[in-house]
Amino acid sequence: MVKLPMYADLIHIAIFGATGSIGTAFVKLLENDTGKVLHVFGRDKDKLDNLVDKKNKERCFSYIIDFDSDDLLADINDLIFKNPNLKLVSQLLNSAGTTGHSFDQISFENWRKVMMVNLDAPYLISKLFSDIMKDNKGGSIVHIASTAAYYAGKPDYVTSKAGLLAMIKCFALEYGKYDIRINAVSPGYVSSEVLKWSEEKKINKLSRVPTGKISSPEDIASAAIFLLDNKLSGNVTGASIDVNGGMYMR
Repeated sequence: MVKLPMYADLIHIAIFGATGSIGTAFVKLLENDTGKVLHVFGRDKDKLDNLVDKKNKERCFSYIIDFDSDDLLADINDLIFKNPNLKLVSQLLNSAGTTGHSFDQISFENWRKVMMVNLDAPYLISKLFSDIMKDNKGGSIVHIASTAAYYAGKPDYVTSKAGLLAMIKCFALEYGKYDIRINAVSPGYVSSEVLKWSEEKKINKLSRVPTGKISSPEDIASAAIFLLDNKLSGNVTGASIDVNGGMYMR
């Protein structure tokens, strides 16, 4: 008799960038959902261990991964080979990302690093896990993009996020026939970022937000949960939900 992987009857979710503010909020929102198994990925072992400690360890597994790695594809394939439960993943959230630079500060090395983390890595994990989802007869992927994709700003960051949204549309077009959906959440200002601002900058930025509110990591994570859930958004694909208090409307 073939032994099935653990929790084969539950929903397996891969979370990249799990120790960031949005990834952590996502895990906390689902920590009491006994119908889901969470596979959390990050580069900081201590933070991952701390995140798993706050969750039912029997349904939350952690993996070290570095989106800066030149061997990222091999690294992820190795993890999948060593951890058969990853072949059960039917939902994926990618909230990993890095910030950009102005044109007068940027080097080509900086440019490539931002593209690697914000665009190349999302492509690789989308491709790898969509192939797994094809075997599982369907699935759903959500990437955290940014409202910055629609504005002129730091060129490497803006280009990477605009490219991510374009890639999502192409994936959606090609993989819809396999019952695989792929979408994005595009935040505006997020409270974890605002904490670093001066009072003057905070007042200036808030003046551009019609609701007068800054989005919390939980706001972003909740939108991701909606997009991942087939019962809630089963015919939504190639889309991006803007969570920005109305600072950008389209």
